[in-house]
Amino acid sequence: MGMFGSDSDSDEETKNEIFGPTIKILVKKATNLKNKLKFGTIDPYAEITFENHTKKTKEKDDDKNPEWNEELVFPRGSSDTMKVQVKVYHKETIGSDKLLATGTGTINNYMQSDWHDIDIKLIDTKQRPTDGVISLGVGGGGGQDDEEGEEGDEGEEGVEEDGGGGGGGGGSKRGGGKAGGKKKKKKRGNEVSAAVEEARAKINFSTLSTKEETFQIRFVIHKARKLSSYVETPMIRVTMNSKSMRTQTRKGLDPKYNETIMFSVTKSEKDLLNLPIELAVIDTAKDQTSNLIGLYCFDLTVAWAEKDHLLLYKWFALNDPDEPQEGLTGYINVSIQIISPGKTPKKLPKKSETEIDVASNVFYPPGISLQPGQFIVRIYSGEDIPQMDSAALANIKNFFSSGEKPTDLVDPYASFEFAGSTIDSATRYGTFDPVWEQKLVIHGEFPSMAENVVIRVKDKDDYDFDDLIATKLLKISEISFSSTDSDMGFLPTFGPAYLPLYGSLREHQEVRDKYSDLNKGDEEGIAYRGRILLSIDSNMGESDPDLKTKSNIKEEETADVMSKLRRHKYHLFASFDTGNMIRETDNEVEFEVSIGDYGNSLSLQGNTYPSTTSPANAVFDGTHYYFMPWSSSKPTVILHSQWEDVEFRVETLNILTWLTEFIEDQLRSYKVLDRARDSEENLEKKCEEVVTNILQQIEELELPALPEYANKLDHKLNRIRLFQLGKLPKVEEKKADFNGIDINNPNAVVLDIDGGEETEDDDMSEADEEEQLLKDILDSGEKKKSKENVLAENMYEEIKAILYGRFQHDRRVNKIKRVESVLAKLQHLCFDSQISIPDMFIWMMSGTNRIAYTRVPIRDIIYTPNPKGRGKLCGKQGSFFLKKPLKETIGAHLSMTVWFGKFEHVSSVFKTPRGSEVTVYAETFENEMGSPLGWTSKLLGTLRIPKFSDINRKYEIPKESFEPPPGWKFQNNWEIAFNKNLMDNEQGLTVFKETVFEGQTRQPGAKWSSSSTKTWWRDEKGNESSDKDKLSCPSGWQWSGQWEINVKRGVDSEGYEYADNDESGNFGPVERNYHLGRRRLWVRVRERVGEIKAKEYEGDPDGWEYARIFTSKFHVEEHTLDMARRRRWIRKLTSSVPVPVVFSVPEDPDDKGKEDAKMFNIAPRVLTEFSTGNVFKYQLRAYLYQARGLLGADPTGYSDPYARVIFGNRSGCTPAIQQSCSPLWDTTVILDNIEICGDETDLEKNPPYVVIELFDEDILVSALPWVLPQLLSGLSVGWQQHQIVP
Repeated sequence: MGMFGSDSDSDEETKNEIFGPTIKILVKKATNLKNKLKFGTIDPYAEITFENHTKKTKEKDDDKNPEWNEELVFPRGSSDTMKVQVKVYHKETIGSDKLLATGTGTINNYMQSDWHDIDIKLIDTKQRPTDGVISLGVGGGGGQDDEEGEEGDEGEEGVEEDGGGGGGGGGSKRGGGKAGGKKKKKKRGNEVSAAVEEARAKINFSTLSTKEETFQIRFVIHKARKLSSYVETPMIRVTMNSKSMRTQTRKGLDPKYNETIMFSVTKSEKDLLNLPIELAVIDTAKDQTSNLIGLYCFDLTVAWAEKDHLLLYKWFALNDPDEPQEGLTGYINVSIQIISPGKTPKKLPKKSETEIDVASNVFYPPGISLQPGQFIVRIYSGEDIPQMDSAALANIKNFFSSGEKPTDLVDPYASFEFAGSTIDSATRYGTFDPVWEQKLVIHGEFPSMAENVVIRVKDKDDYDFDDLIATKLLKISEISFSSTDSDMGFLPTFGPAYLPLYGSLREHQEVRDKYSDLNKGDEEGIAYRGRILLSIDSNMGESDPDLKTKSNIKEEETADVMSKLRRHKYHLFASFDTGNMIRETDNEVEFEVSIGDYGNSLSLQGNTYPSTTSPANAVFDGTHYYFMPWSSSKPTVILHSQWEDVEFRVETLNILTWLTEFIEDQLRSYKVLDRARDSEENLEKKCEEVVTNILQQIEELELPALPEYANKLDHKLNRIRLFQLGKLPKVEEKKADFNGIDINNPNAVVLDIDGGEETEDDDMSEADEEEQLLKDILDSGEKKKSKENVLAENMYEEIKAILYGRFQHDRRVNKIKRVESVLAKLQHLCFDSQISIPDMFIWMMSGTNRIAYTRVPIRDIIYTPNPKGRGKLCGKQGSFFLKKPLKETIGAHLSMTVWFGKFEHVSSVFKTPRGSEVTVYAETFENEMGSPLGWTSKLLGTLRIPKFSDINRKYEIPKESFEPPPGWKFQNNWEIAFNKNLMDNEQGLTVFKETVFEGQTRQPGAKWSSSSTKTWWRDEKGNESSDKDKLSCPSGWQWSGQWEINVKRGVDSEGYEYADNDESGNFGPVERNYHLGRRRLWVRVRERVGEIKAKEYEGDPDGWEYARIFTSKFHVEEHTLDMARRRRWIRKLTSSVPVPVVFSVPEDPDDKGKEDAKMFNIAPRVLTEFSTGNVFKYQLRAYLYQARGLLGADPTGYSDPYARVIFGNRSGCTPAIQQSCSPLWDTTVILDNIEICGDETDLEKNPPYVVIELFDEDILVSALPWVLPQLLSGLSVGWQQHQIVP
């Protein structure tokens, strides 16, 4: 619930809380205050105590002779003379305020209203006289209703009998506003918003009850949006019935709250609807004189008029009524529910963001006028749109259609929406790569709370509902800039550029796609769904009558756009080092890497590339997880793709991100000393060092120059970034008179740097426009800012002023706050919506089943010549968590090296890991079936399985079909590859958990008893096994414990899990009457004795691998029931450059050499092989002492935590500490014989990652991870958060 106490500080008391006669004390000033601080200056305020009531003034910064002139109202006493006590404090930013001096004076109980002055001499905290004096004025205050309009009257302002307070009322004890506490407030009782007027018109007030009842009013604060740019830590305050409740504090301009605030009110229905309500945003980082960001005043009629008295997901537009010239200052999304006595609260239905962000869903305050505007969208084309129709449905469509029959099974069109206004493009039938070439106009009214232009690509269906292909939410904040500080704002503009689309899997599903909701754009997409090429411009004001809603784009314009989007060839190299934390053990596992449709092995549209690893069985690590047995031969993926040049955009974004991280590191180093309570002198030096280092880096920073094909948004963003970094050229001031309208706030006066509305006939070039805009930037419009003021508002000048300017004498705490403010500004510049290259996807697959994925932005892996602009993972070993779709559970963890860049950099810059060699192999599998007469290939035809095929037995590829492509040659003859990955790999382990399943099978209706059940024993692979008591310990090992039932799984209290029968494999912890099979897992630990020796290959000497059937899991030892076997043949190829190679193989082997033969492509296997001298064995010692503040996962409020350590191909865990949220393990987890490949120098610079997981032990259900994994690299912690939801 996020409920907090009401605002009731003593200095905010209103006169409504004082009954009877009052007396006023005017706190004028103090003189000759003594500075008792060791460092810095004092910020004094006075605290006055009179008749057991205490109030205080506001503090004055850096002043020994402060002048407050604040009037405080107290209840008048009954005595003729009374004491007034004065205390003067220094306001501390952190910690308790420091008492400077005290004093006591005597005043008469003045009944007249004349003022009398009193001077009180001050003494220090040791009761010694000082030179300080405080001057007071005392006068009669009169009765409660005197002095209308003074501070404290706000509680009654605007309250009318008919509910007039709802339009702009009071009822709030405002915690300060920009104008200060003493400023008289305008009465706003008659300023009723249109929303309240409409609600009152729907209500029949004569039918309302006059009986007093207790109502519960619930305010659900969902989120805020587009708050003023100077907000740091916003908080939402709700004021009702003279009480205030507030949310938690958040950060940012678009914070999310999702908190509920409840009020209980005893009123009649009529009086309830007349209660004034105030929603306000408060910036807790500012003092009370300037912390109000905006508010909205209304009454409960807006909720009462709705069905079930429930107002759902409404946007409330905020403004400051005392400064209306600033226009709107933000929006709050709130749901309000009035719960009558005896009624139960309604559950709020879920709504998507696009359903909420409509123009009709906003309540505007009085005095705000909406102005018309238009978005002009030019959509040119699309590519890589996935298949949406089945072949059968396509045949039906073609039967009823005439003309040319389309071959591509999708009919795409694009839909654009903003604030509820929607327009669709034309439909292009039967094409994966549609060409639209249309101009569309979206009309709207501004200001608008809508944050996104919603772009949907759909598949037209004349016989059913249109299918959603993908949704892209294009943020207005990323394609426009609102600024009243630097006169740099501009209206939304975008492109021309490609927008990548993401959503569900590309593979067409004949039945309903279970991931189809991802195409709505509300959650992260798990696959690439194509791209569309478009541009967006915007105009304010009435539209041109000649501007058509839909029109075609001229071919010349399209040709000009395409000429600026030339494709470049890119090279992707991805080498897998380790794969662990794998839970998939039923089938072979492989990994796929793709960018866009390049590398998608299941796509029907993409080309063939060596984009997957060779399928292999994951191997048990001896403790809990499974790992990939890649050893010294690392699977490698090499892809070539073609994309537009976005290097200058990514480099700029990465440079700004690098600067952001640098400032964060500098602040972190200062805060470490501050938390350690270092000396004031050292903290001052550290503060100066931090600011100096930041200033130096900003001065040395260089952003890449824009190429000639950069578009308008590139130029505008570049200008803003250069301005903030102090890199703009010194141009002459030119006074212009361009009064524009900010799209977020057309009622405020800002500068339109575009110099008027754009027209299609404008012949000014980008370069000329850039020069003109630079000349107009310094002094323009009604704001009339001087050059000095403008330059002082950018980040560079602000940092510089801390060292050499007007902030150099500030306290260090204020200096650090200014640095944090600069950091917040810089973070708002770290975006670019025009990076058109899609993200890289890494999938873990088993056959055609996609299990877990990760999505890597291209900016993290791309190469640029500037090291600061290079992707942080480019050419380095990175750590990647793969999560399961629609779940946050981890499916695998990979350590791999990725390099992505233009092909022109490959030969001069790209290098494979030192000590390694990239090798390419042709691969085919020989298949045989079992028969009463032995193994044969003659029966394979009955199963439509070729004798020689790919690993999935889909294509027939005999060894003779392979011909090396141009530039390649075979180095050796065909040879059998012995698959050691299928062995039970215990090599290097010193501790191993031996496991065996005890199972029982019963007849229908029988009970689980020894007389009516049959007992069986199997290993974890499903093979028959001996009784646990008959299992012997292997040579070189000894038992270290007894057999125990593993209850750390999804089992019942006896360790059993149940299934329909013992062969189904679908076991669960809950028993049903129809269950005929059950099993439980026995575990026993064994330890190695003596020296560890390398394990030799123990499989078939001819390289055969065996399975029960071809679709089941293969193993190296032949079992009795095995009816399928295969072996792998490989042949090495060589070339001077490690580039991908694709074999072209005839579909019919007999057509080899024929000119008209139908061919298909087969990708080879690529490996990065390390020499023996670059393969090392390591030992990891992980000392885990304790943890603090862990979440309570048990009903007791505590947990039973234990930690698991994963590194390379090993894992280990600590013991569980029962009933503790701060466990003390004091344990060292030792992992032996960890194989790491690579040059030792490279390993030292970029060590592999260690994963630590925290679990709550539960003996009845499986242990669930409830703490984020933390990655530790070397001695420093590298945080990579991948949220885990149990």
